[in-house]
Amino acid sequence: KEVIRRLSEGRGVAMLFDQNVKANHAAFVSFFGITAATTKTPALAALRTGVPVIISALVETAPHKFKLFARVIDPPSAG
Repeated sequence: KEVIRRLSEGRGVAMLFDQNVKANHAAFVSFFGITAATTKTPALAALRTGVPVIISALVETAPHKFKLFARVIDPPSAG
């Protein structure tokens, strides 16, 4: 509820998630051919508020060197 409230007010929200959430809070999806549990929270927040979701990952490419991967996902239009 707090995430939805803040997004509805035009405020930003950052969420950090483990790669494997508990089954009762999870959506099960194929991840490189393996079924994995992931969270529904960012998708639900985007659908309820219309704000885009930015998915990102930081990958170490060499000792103390990192590359940031990011993608903006716009929620589908209502209608």
